[in-house]
Amino acid sequence: MKKIILTVAVLTSLASCMPKEKSIKIDDFSQKLTVNSQVIPGDIMLVALTRSFSLLDNRYSKSADSTKISEDLMKELLVEDALVTISYQDKVDTLVMLSPGLYAGIQIPQNANELYTLNVNDNKKNMHVVAQSTMLEKVELKTVNCYMKGDTLKVDYTFDDPAQRNNYMLNVYYNPNGSGIGSANPSNWDVSNFLTQGNTYASYATLSDQNFESSSVHGTMNIPDFDDANISDTLIVSLSNISEDYYNYLSLRTKAGKNVLTQVFGEPINYPSNVQGGLGFFLTHSPDPKLFIMNK
Repeated sequence: MKKIILTVAVLTSLASCMPKEKSIKIDDFSQKLTVNSQVIPGDIMLVALTRSFSLLDNRYSKSADSTKISEDLMKELLVEDALVTISYQDKVDTLVMLSPGLYAGIQIPQNANELYTLNVNDNKKNMHVVAQSTMLEKVELKTVNCYMKGDTLKVDYTFDDPAQRNNYMLNVYYNPNGSGIGSANPSNWDVSNFLTQGNTYASYATLSDQNFESSSVHGTMNIPDFDDANISDTLIVSLSNISEDYYNYLSLRTKAGKNVLTQVFGEPINYPSNVQGGLGFFLTHSPDPKLFIMNK
């Protein structure tokens, strides 16, 4: 009898702790332009333009294993026929659309400490954004060595960290379809062409010199579950000196992770942006790429 009374008391206590149902008001969704960009050695600047969308849209679904976007939603998100310009000094360059959502400027000088201004007019949706970015001094990637250890690709790197406070992004590019740089002669390597291939994948790591023990930096980047049997033997490792705001943005993305449960139930994250009236980042960091051919 005592056990029955105790059980009833415990269940009553648990019931009293259950939260009451509450109505939650969700603000109306406001679509915005989203900007991403990349500087390619050789006076090339790429700008990717998409429109934001609501996670409640029934044309979008996401699970822990996959993300699905319907064809008509994807077409709606990719920005076509926008007027995209980048201005610097007293010049204005109009970018050309390579494909829906992707624009390129192919003769834009890459000058350290230069201020670049991006203007985008999306006439179909009557949206306009402006962003500015200053190109930081390039930092040379001195040495690179790539090798497999088990199923992990290990990338050893060295560079000298300048005296002022700096933040870095280290990218590793590779082609999962097995095609490489196209030439065994280093003088014929076209790094720009490799980096602008649509089927080139990248992994990245962020570095802050607050964590460095000396100005001579030696480190290793690990890329787990790397299937080297199905990729080319050609890798490009690129070091970029990035702004603190973009470093914080990338750090928050890493914190959020790829797991959908982490993104939904984790701590809410407000991503920083330098795009006025929109989302994302306009970047003008100048990368220093090094090409490495692995022995298989």
